[in-house]
Amino acid sequence: MDRLLSVYSYENLSSRNSIFQIDGGIMAVAEMILQRHNGEIHLLPAVPASWAEGHVTGLRARGGFQVDIQWSASQSFSAKLTSTVGIFARVRYRGKAINLTFKRGDLRSSSMADFA
Repeated sequence: MDRLLSVYSYENLSSRNSIFQIDGGIMAVAEMILQRHNGEIHLLPAVPASWAEGHVTGLRARGGFQVDIQWSASQSFSAKLTSTVGIFARVRYRGKAINLTFKRGDLRSSSMADFA
């Protein structure tokens, strides 16, 4: 992953080489930060230890969700989830899950405290 990001892509994750397509690499990064399967939204499911701090805005999850996440020192995080359609969501972080109900356009914030 380090080589993919440092050698073959620009800071915005666009490819440095028109022949080499890194769409799969971009998707891999997104999947490390956010996953949605089995009816659950998983926050930070596979972020490597070398990414001790980071943030992302505008990730989309199936079911009409937009997600912004910020994490620090691999010990704390905050997430903002917005539903574009209004729906129930089960949100999981480090093996613990919470249930959230949204109306269309609702924004919900979560942090580690919600998963204690």
